[in-house]
Amino acid sequence: MGFCVAFASCGMPVGKHLGMKKPIIKGLQFMVIVRALLENCKNVEEGISYLEDMPIGTNMNLLLADANGNAALIETYDGERAVERVNNKSEFIIATNHALFPNISRKENGMLEHSRVRYDLMENNLKSNDFISKNHLRSLTLKEYPEGLTVHNYKQNFGTVHSILFDLDAKQLEFSFGSPIHNKICKLTVGEALPYFDLNVFIENTDYGPNFWRIIDK
Repeated sequence: MGFCVAFASCGMPVGKHLGMKKPIIKGLQFMVIVRALLENCKNVEEGISYLEDMPIGTNMNLLLADANGNAALIETYDGERAVERVNNKSEFIIATNHALFPNISRKENGMLEHSRVRYDLMENNLKSNDFISKNHLRSLTLKEYPEGLTVHNYKQNFGTVHSILFDLDAKQLEFSFGSPIHNKICKLTVGEALPYFDLNVFIENTDYGPNFWRIIDK
């Protein structure tokens, strides 16, 4: 139907594993939420309505978009929720891994430096262009952090696992497993199957230094 859902943690990921934020409320994790939206909704408004009564236990920045030019950012944090809509193809919404709404932002002690750097990179690139092309979006993924969005910090569990560029009008996606800088970029129309079962993925690690994980003020 041309409905797209993208997820990013809002702050430290929630879970019971070492290094994760302890769950505050009972609710669903992101993998269930994303799958449920894709199975049951066909556009942004249906997605927003579907989430209204859903118990959400994860702290997330959830981006929704559809082929009609609608988009929304849904942000959750320890039971608090906020929604921002866009109904114009000339506008854009972006999110990385920190809170963007005042009622949620005040609950965070700060933000990770790499989240701020990636957010500012997208905002500065996109707002300076009257027309945002697919090539422009692709170029942001074909440069390594901090000049681009692709991250090679695999040893610290923050490397690009896959990179996807969705074309909701054509119902196509361009994607790579691992970094798009080092790996094959494939194109697939929704409903098609990949022409292969095995794909070699090249992983190269980069250590970005201690500031990558530094907590900075909002």
